[in-house]
Amino acid sequence: DDDYIGKAPIEICEIMPFIHIPICLQAKDLIQFVGVFMALVVTSAGISAGSSTFGYEKVVYWRDTSAGMRTIPYFLAKIIANIPRLIIAALVFSLAFIIFYSNRASFLQIYIIVLIIYINAWAMGYFISVIVPKEKISLFGIGFALAWAPRWAIEAFYLKELEPRPWDEIKTEPLRHTYSFDNYTQCLLNILSIALGWAVLAFFAI
Repeated sequence: DDDYIGKAPIEICEIMPFIHIPICLQAKDLIQFVGVFMALVVTSAGISAGSSTFGYEKVVYWRDTSAGMRTIPYFLAKIIANIPRLIIAALVFSLAFIIFYSNRASFLQIYIIVLIIYINAWAMGYFISVIVPKEKISLFGIGFALAWAPRWAIEAFYLKELEPRPWDEIKTEPLRHTYSFDNYTQCLLNILSIALGWAVLAFFAI
């Protein structure tokens, strides 16, 4: 795998030309870039799918609420109806991802991360579809994905991809980017908290 190549032994670096020593003493680490790509793609796809939940039914919703329908049951019913779509979408992306990427994390770990990113993105899509005209949802969705793709999703992926690798510095030195193996669970909880926040905003925006 060439997405992470650990530091060379100091004995080898000492006999390298002086100009190459700094490179020799650093690991080649591209895992974060893969995580960024995954977070952006999943967030964009989730926003696109989630925005169809309310964005194309505003007229129907206003008509039904004027006839006495309550907002809370309607909102919760829409979310529950989307659960199978969420599960299947995350599964399809995870399967495609492991086909094209030589992953070290287990399929279940990747699936959980992707599913949680989808949950967050779907909630963002709910909010966007409520406040933006349906003709501009796609444009705003891309902007939101670029601005709000969760940093913690990238860290969670990075940690699970890095952990099984055999290089000594992974276990003995602080990780790059202020990441820590102790943060994995908190990363997932942070993403879910953000998703809840977007869902609440969408509810009140309706």
